[in-house]
Amino acid sequence: LGHEPTRARVDALESWLSRGRRGTAFPLGKAGLVWLGRERLVVTKGTEAPAEGGTVMLEGPEGAACPGGWRLRWRVRGITEAERRDPRAACGPYRQLLDADALALPLHVRFFRPGDRIRPIGMGGREKKLQDYFTDRGVPAPLRRGIPLVLSGEEVVWVAGLGPSETGRITPATRRVVALEAEPPAQPGRDHAGGR
Repeated sequence: LGHEPTRARVDALESWLSRGRRGTAFPLGKAGLVWLGRERLVVTKGTEAPAEGGTVMLEGPEGAACPGGWRLRWRVRGITEAERRDPRAACGPYRQLLDADALALPLHVRFFRPGDRIRPIGMGGREKKLQDYFTDRGVPAPLRRGIPLVLSGEEVVWVAGLGPSETGRITPATRRVVALEAEPPAQPGRDHAGGR
């Protein structure tokens, strides 16, 4: 991080790590912070993830945008039979298929705001506070504001690196999909999605 730490600072960091208090941070002075998530140790430059206030529209049948240093690509296309049979096989933390006809297009992307909610797959359509969703997945609080959210209207339909909403879920009736890919900013030691 640009400088040699003192022995006292290293000892203090070791002591903090041994306590294992998840969701806490250890300051590295001007160099940044060390965050202890549920399953990951995250080193950041600066004191928190970038907060983006604006919204980027994902207009047209395909394109790319770079919100907050992320690279986000989308394409509206027909679904393949293999994707219809097993949509999870075509998805991953940074790739997602959503049912285009179940969404209000164009989609848009922005970052976390207090009060955001999601209807995660597997919760029977019930809503969950996005901050609780992040906590359940071990994402340190300061990093949450730097993870892109894809919205249909005002509803969060995908949290890049973490998972989709029930809205837009692929079903046997799906004909068209929005294929999304997100690539996090290249920053050594930083894992936006808590390793998920």
